[in-house]
Amino acid sequence: MFSPDPAASVAVISTGSVSVAADGTTSGVAGDAYYLKVGQIIGNATIIEIRRDAVVVDVEVFDAVQRKTMSFVSSRDGGTS
Repeated sequence: MFSPDPAASVAVISTGSVSVAADGTTSGVAGDAYYLKVGQIIGNATIIEIRRDAVVVDVEVFDAVQRKTMSFVSSRDGGTS
């Protein structure tokens, strides 16, 4: 949930996923949801920036840090794709 005020933005991160069948139909797979602000940590990932269309995280694996960008994709009217 993006806000022009960075302190008010919240990233909604889920452990759920979407399954796509051979015929193209999709179904959701349940998971936990986490509501995080910049600077908060979940597992080995730290929220760095919350943008209107993406969340930037630093992921630490074996003392190496990689910056990753998770982009939002929406097929609804007004979405980003």
